[in-house]
Amino acid sequence: TTTIGGVPPPPVAMTVSGGLPRGSASSADGPGLRSASAGVVTSFDLFPFDQFGNKRDQPGGAWSLVFFLETGSGIAKTVTQITPLLFNFAWDTTRKAYVASYSVETAGTLVVGG
Repeated sequence: TTTIGGVPPPPVAMTVSGGLPRGSASSADGPGLRSASAGVVTSFDLFPFDQFGNKRDQPGGAWSLVFFLETGSGIAKTVTQITPLLFNFAWDTTRKAYVASYSVETAGTLVVGG
């Protein structure tokens, strides 16, 4: 037991939180990852975890999402980075997740990466 002048120190209150979020440890789910229709807003949730697998309960860290559109097939297949018409990325305090909503204007296979 540690004492200061024979008296134990008062209790110390501290807050311990997870580390910075890591994309490779995080997960995403929602309809906007499975399908989308050109011109229609869709969304998905991003659940951030740190490198040790702790779920983040507050926003933080730097996130970047990149959208690619694949059109055609075989040797005629093209992959183009696109900017969605609408894009919103916001923290939902109730679900402890980011909500990404977007709309694209061109039909094709959409690939979302980070």
